[in-house]
Amino acid sequence: MGIFGRKPGKADSLEPHEAVLSLLFLAMTSDGLVQTEERKRLRQILQRVRLFHRLDPEDLERARSRFRLLRAEYGRKRLLDHAARFVAPEARAATYALVLELVLADGVIKDTEAEYAEKVRRALRLPEQDARKIFHTLQTGCVLTNVSEGGLTFAPADKE
Repeated sequence: MGIFGRKPGKADSLEPHEAVLSLLFLAMTSDGLVQTEERKRLRQILQRVRLFHRLDPEDLERARSRFRLLRAEYGRKRLLDHAARFVAPEARAATYALVLELVLADGVIKDTEAEYAEKVRRALRLPEQDARKIFHTLQTGCVLTNVSEGGLTFAPADKE
């Protein structure tokens, strides 16, 4: 039950972009601080990822406000699980890659960030082997550039 004394219902359903943004916003705050590098990386993700292309600044602000309300009502853990339910199966690996991009943005992976990334992996039901491949690719300085039926495509971050 949330602070309003009700269980999540249809009014709490999330659009795909809201679900992914919620997981990204949670990633940015997983260590208790939002670093400049994380803000910069989020802006890059919003410009690069097709899911967010049709969103204008008002849409993004609405999603941010909705995130704050849901976080206050559910708490971080329940919101993570709730948002993960609205990520399409074919978008799970890409979503995880974007979460890791934010976790890796400042160059330091704190324990709380590593724990959050693992919780996201589990909530998205992403196989550990797939998560390891994504992590190792991102550690080389690459970013997610495309998602297709053939899989994920990465490129060096400086060539976005």
